[in-house]
Amino acid sequence: MSALPSLVLTGASGFIGRHLLEALKDDYRIFALARRSQLRCGAPFHDNIIWHQVDIGYPEALHNVFREIELSGGADIVLHLAAHYDFSGEEDAEYYRTNVDGLRNVLENCKRLKPKRFIFSSSVAACAFPRPGHPLNEDSPPDGDHIYARTKAIGEKMLAEYRQHFPSVIVRFAALFSDWCEYPPLYMFLRTWLSRAWNRRMLGGKGESAIPYLHINDATSFLKRVLNQYPDLEDGEYAKVPNNTRILGAAKLTGKTEDGLSIGIVESITAEEKAEIDL
Repeated sequence: MSALPSLVLTGASGFIGRHLLEALKDDYRIFALARRSQLRCGAPFHDNIIWHQVDIGYPEALHNVFREIELSGGADIVLHLAAHYDFSGEEDAEYYRTNVDGLRNVLENCKRLKPKRFIFSSSVAACAFPRPGHPLNEDSPPDGDHIYARTKAIGEKMLAEYRQHFPSVIVRFAALFSDWCEYPPLYMFLRTWLSRAWNRRMLGGKGESAIPYLHINDATSFLKRVLNQYPDLEDGEYAKVPNNTRILGAAKLTGKTEDGLSIGIVESITAEEKAEIDL
């Protein structure tokens, strides 16, 4: 039996999952659960990675996988990354099938597995846009109205039903990207912002929307710290991030065109900030 700590990772074929496998494969014995095959999704192959191709929306198939995990010695931690999201904005039934029913299936199987910690990957999108001057933090309620936000809020509340069986921690992520800038809105923003174009500092709109971004390397580093220090985290705790980034200096010019389009020109210098977990 391996002396390494063991981990169940759902959503292993996803964006975060693949990067996390690469970061953890030498330090954990990982039971990777995913819809796609290991080869097709481009996940790393390693002796410490045991791949299970399964859809968490199918209770019987998932039960069989968890039974195999039990027979293999069980797992210390369950990290739930599996979720559905698309850019259509439509009320797709898949949101509830995966984000709600799928989560319920995983939690039910964990009652028997009895992990030392269940880590739930949520999103800042679960929260409604804050009032001006009021940033989102770990105390913000999951009150967003988008279907993805609603299903993540249901998931956060669902964890409380299982506290008598195992403790849990909630991590809310921002929109993720890598050096390849897979996230289309961010790609367009950065391509303009970092260029020498005349409009590189011009932002169109009314200033009533925002998307926080997080590099995938920072996300994996943060999750590694959560995994390393999970015994010191309280049951039901939210991972804490800075309430805001300090602006050392900034300038803004706003106005409207004849057609009524609001335009803002922004330039700023910010201080370095780091995410922390209070111990």
